[in-house]
Amino acid sequence: MPDYFYTAFVASRLVPANKVNPDDLPPGTVPDCRPVNIGSTERRFFTRAYFDKSLVESYTDIVGPVQNGVGLKNGISITAFGVQVALDAAPEHGLIQGDMKNGFNEVKRESMLKSVKEQPTLRGTTVFMQKILSPMGYMAMGNGTGIVTAPFRCEEGGHQGAVETGFMFALACDKAFKAFNRRLAAVGGGVTAIMDDNYAVGPPPELFAANAQFAIDLAEVGLEAQPAKAKCYINEAHRNEDWHHHRGDVPEGILKNDDGTPAVGDNNETLRGLDVCNIPVGTEQYVLKTLEKKLKKIIETNKKIAKLMDPGRWTHPDIPARQMLWLLISGCLQFKPDYWLRHLHPDLTEDFASGVDESIHELVQMCMGINIDTSWSNIAKERARLPVRMKGLGLREATDRRFSQFIGGAAQSIIHLINRQDKRNNTIEGRLHIPCIVNMLGEGSFDFPLESPWEQMLNNSRSNHSIANGIEQAWSHLQINFQEVTDAAARDNDDLLVNQPVQQVGFRSNGTIPKSVTREITMEIESARSTCLGKMIINSLDIDDYERWSWEGWNKIGASFATSPPDGIGMIKDTEWRSIFATYLGQPDPNFASLVGRYFGKKGKRLDPFGANLASECLPGGGFRRIHNFIQSLVQSMMR
Repeated sequence: MPDYFYTAFVASRLVPANKVNPDDLPPGTVPDCRPVNIGSTERRFFTRAYFDKSLVESYTDIVGPVQNGVGLKNGISITAFGVQVALDAAPEHGLIQGDMKNGFNEVKRESMLKSVKEQPTLRGTTVFMQKILSPMGYMAMGNGTGIVTAPFRCEEGGHQGAVETGFMFALACDKAFKAFNRRLAAVGGGVTAIMDDNYAVGPPPELFAANAQFAIDLAEVGLEAQPAKAKCYINEAHRNEDWHHHRGDVPEGILKNDDGTPAVGDNNETLRGLDVCNIPVGTEQYVLKTLEKKLKKIIETNKKIAKLMDPGRWTHPDIPARQMLWLLISGCLQFKPDYWLRHLHPDLTEDFASGVDESIHELVQMCMGINIDTSWSNIAKERARLPVRMKGLGLREATDRRFSQFIGGAAQSIIHLINRQDKRNNTIEGRLHIPCIVNMLGEGSFDFPLESPWEQMLNNSRSNHSIANGIEQAWSHLQINFQEVTDAAARDNDDLLVNQPVQQVGFRSNGTIPKSVTREITMEIESARSTCLGKMIINSLDIDDYERWSWEGWNKIGASFATSPPDGIGMIKDTEWRSIFATYLGQPDPNFASLVGRYFGKKGKRLDPFGANLASECLPGGGFRRIHNFIQSLVQSMMR
């Protein structure tokens, strides 16, 4: 292709992005604005096809085991759990959180190309990368009709969002990261990274010396470590004069208030710790207070959404405000805390989860337009917790989800930390295979076939081992919940994941692991709950009870409203929405609340709370024909 094609192909748009919302900064603070270089969609289509499975695996093998940010599924969770397990196993080790200045924008293209040429498995891609990285790409600024040509070209760095940039950046940094890791490995430490964010653990004297050399190594590829943004942490029992001597000018991580002042704990103590991939790691009070701040932001966001989506604000009958709010709640808002639930001990997330549940509960009540605490029966409330496919609504409380989330996160992340052998006797290199973690988990604990992989960790656990104690507690809670709602046959079924002993958590009896441990456990418990609830309904409600009818008459089509978007066919008006929900759960229809007991029809029937007898009444005149013709026309249009 001619040169001008590549100049246009790598064209990009420069966007000044604030890393933090200016509204969240203290008054008078200048936002930390970043130049973000965004490439074209067409380019991403081509490069995504070029980076096929084989090429991605090649990059992953090269930049492993330090780099978890490219080509590795679940890399963030592996990093977050890896740091926590390392500090549990060796509390005398220090932790440094490192950062690079404008990593993608500053890395030298010459270094990236050189790194490609040095790898035998990547030499076949050299020409492609040369064509992508050599041109001085066209640069635009602004957006929409206001876009203008920049007075310069893009000559260095990589484009944000470009498929190849992450891989090339990781490759360019690989030598520096590997050298950093070797220095720490010599003293029992290690480093793990998600792109330019890196986390190093080890004995303090060698840790800070290796970190200083890492900054020098990065400079060789055009990158600059940011000492001002680096943070460090060590367990309070080992925070002494030697620690302060070795850390020098590297600041300790502390929690700050919104105005920039240091936050304090319940006993007026400074809260020390830092965030690993946005997961708080540090003193217990640091973690709890950080989650309080996260909760505050989630609640504030939910209140903004409530104000914008309040059905009372949108009075036009053709605006499905309740339906749109429901889709936000059921498909998005209720799951916002799951990232933190997945990576932290359930005890630490209890108040956080409860606060989110209360906020979601308020949104659901606004969506329904009633006080569901008093209007819904206990059966209806229990049904709401079940997934739609099990005759429920899919309103899963965070206080309940936190246990299965944590188990899933731990089981599918910790297994990758140490070396293990697969079923073909191939050795898979661990992502943080350092002595303290190996000793804690046990050499060969995750070799195939897996038999009691958690046994050594649980046997060696102490009161301050957050991950081991969290696994034990969460598994006990899940098994008790399951046993409370199931029968003897299910309790003895060894094929169920939830029935495995705590030493086998997350793994089946044959040693295999499900694609999603959290989903598998959740489905097993919810299936048992659904069966138990169905038996209770049949045994406690009369055959002509409306709530029993709603349970026994359930079908997929009748439940489709709960996930239906407000399009031309699926739009549900606000008044109809309340009636549909009430009918689905077998509850009194709130639209008829003021009319219950009044007479209607030729025979003078009295309206029941559900509106069932009114709905079954024959329509006068040609009413039936009109509705029949409307439905017929609708079906015909759908078939066309």
